[in-house]
Amino acid sequence: NNEVEVIKCEEHYMASEIEWDPTGRYVATCVTRYSAENGYKLWTFNGKLLHQWNGERFAQLQFRPRPPSLLSPEKEKEIKKGLHKYSQVFNAEDSDMRSDEKKKLDEERKAITEAFMALVAERSAQHKAEAAERRALRDGAVSDDEDDWVETEVLVEEVVNEVEEVLDELAV
Repeated sequence: NNEVEVIKCEEHYMASEIEWDPTGRYVATCVTRYSAENGYKLWTFNGKLLHQWNGERFAQLQFRPRPPSLLSPEKEKEIKKGLHKYSQVFNAEDSDMRSDEKKKLDEERKAITEAFMALVAERSAQHKAEAAERRALRDGAVSDDEDDWVETEVLVEEVVNEVEEVLDELAV
């Protein structure tokens, strides 16, 4: 499959070289031709900037070559054939970890909600207990009923600017 998919597009001004690391997880862009702008930027494969360095005497960037495998070719083939089994195990572990994190987050949210509802209940009880005192301070008027209000709409017109022009009778 030779299709190229652009994941992200970033810019490194005056970049003269691009170097991928042997694992394919990182890419470096370098400026080596101009002494004032020389340096490099290290990116992840999906375009996130990890590190940036500038220096006048910078000339070249090379990743270490991948060391030779300590496994025999037969063992490498065996691992490649069984890779889907390993990936299923790791995916299951990742799923369990995400599930545990979600449960923990849900429990934290539930605790916060319960604390808030307890505070609301406490404040409501306090509001009810102070009703008689509020009524006495307002000369017997009850203002706690949220449905006891009248909506009025007032339209105010204001002259912002007034210009008086005299028109010449001949122009008309």
